[in-house]
Amino acid sequence: MVRGMCLLLGLAVLLFATGVSASDSLRLTTPRGAVVDVLQDKPSGSGPFPAFVLGSGAGYTMKLPILERVAQALVAQGIAVFR
Repeated sequence: MVRGMCLLLGLAVLLFATGVSASDSLRLTTPRGAVVDVLQDKPSGSGPFPAFVLGSGAGYTMKLPILERVAQALVAQGIAVFR
């Protein structure tokens, strides 16, 4: 049910959003020492911005076109995205 709600939210944002953002690549280290590559998409301006963590959870690349479109749609609504 939660997965379905997230999908609906993502699709709704895609329907109402416009604009394109650029992604910044980040390499973060977790408290346990694991290195994680993250893409950061954020609205223009100085913020602060609400944020959304977008993760497929299935080992997919975060550069898939659908995930890029969802990130761009969220950024167009003023929401920073980490994927």
